[in-house]
Amino acid sequence: MTDRQAQGLGQGAQARRGRVWIAARDRRTPLSARIVVALVAAYALSPIDLIPDVTPVLGLLDDLLLVPLGLLLAIRLIPGALLAEFRHRAETVAQPRRAAAPLWSSSCCGRR
Repeated sequence: MTDRQAQGLGQGAQARRGRVWIAARDRRTPLSARIVVALVAAYALSPIDLIPDVTPVLGLLDDLLLVPLGLLLAIRLIPGALLAEFRHRAETVAQPRRAAAPLWSSSCCGRR
């Protein structure tokens, strides 16, 4: 996998998280999708795992599989028209943040 492909995967994951975050807070989102998002968030933030993390490979593998699969399930439960609106909203919210980051870091570090 090249660096460009890895960067594209990371940006795709960020975009999905943004869409899911907006969808979970919108009243038009079906209840089933909102429940799946809540369960995935609770599992990701919970210190209790299905397989403990001390188990060498399987402990981390359940986190790496269940969270993305749960997010994909939630996205599939959202109607296409709503998902397109959430995607557009997530892109417009993310763009100003990217532009403000260099300004913030230069003012924080004393460089202008």
